[in-house]
Amino acid sequence: MAKQKSNAVYLEKSIFNRQEYNTWEDACRKYNVECILVDREFIRSSMQEIQHGGPQYLWSSIETNKVAPFIGSSVNWNIFTDVFPRKYIPNELFLNTCPEYVEAFEAKDDNREMFVRSIVGDKSLSGSVGRVSDIVKECLRDDEWIAISPIKDIGEEFRFIVHDNQVISGAMYITPEEKIVQPYQYKDYRLEDSDPAMLYAKSICPLLYDFSRVAGLTYTMDLTYDRISKSYKIIEFNSFWTAGIYGNSVDGIVQWIANRP
Repeated sequence: MAKQKSNAVYLEKSIFNRQEYNTWEDACRKYNVECILVDREFIRSSMQEIQHGGPQYLWSSIETNKVAPFIGSSVNWNIFTDVFPRKYIPNELFLNTCPEYVEAFEAKDDNREMFVRSIVGDKSLSGSVGRVSDIVKECLRDDEWIAISPIKDIGEEFRFIVHDNQVISGAMYITPEEKIVQPYQYKDYRLEDSDPAMLYAKSICPLLYDFSRVAGLTYTMDLTYDRISKSYKIIEFNSFWTAGIYGNSVDGIVQWIANRP
């Protein structure tokens, strides 16, 4: 595995434009944290392959205080399948409590109206509603692992940065009107500590304890508001280095890195 520094931020250089890089560099300078550009091969060499009852994927070191977080969109090494977190987290916390996991070719004759999304690898399909067979034929490779689940009536969606079983920051990325929050709006959609979604995210952290111990380092948690149950639900988890930050505070993330043991 590649040697890393704990008091540093690693930015995948193929992902960030100059303005984005400057934002991270300024925050790193402010908190005396080193800002390092790396390529995908460095990131790949810092992972270890794990097989978890299906697709093979890459996993971060679990030495939470010895390895720095990667920040970028190395989608080929996204580590969290839907299956893995459910081994550690109560199923009722998830939006979809009974997804079906199959390779795309197995669903070519499935004529149900459902929600379909990729769950591992490059996650080429973030989500689509319709006849499963049509979605599979039009959008997916035969060997892609997918989750098939009932269609839900949901509202806004949020992304939270979680480390050591604590929520560091949170931001809305889809509005109640189902519009994607644009970069120029990010600051307006950053969550305050008193926001109901933030309070809920923090409240379930004790139930994420076992998952956090295994997931190690840092990850993101996406929540949505389920209009039927009138409650917040977990959509999915992603590794920190494969997930967009959206309106989450860059300053807050770097400050956390600077202050961790």
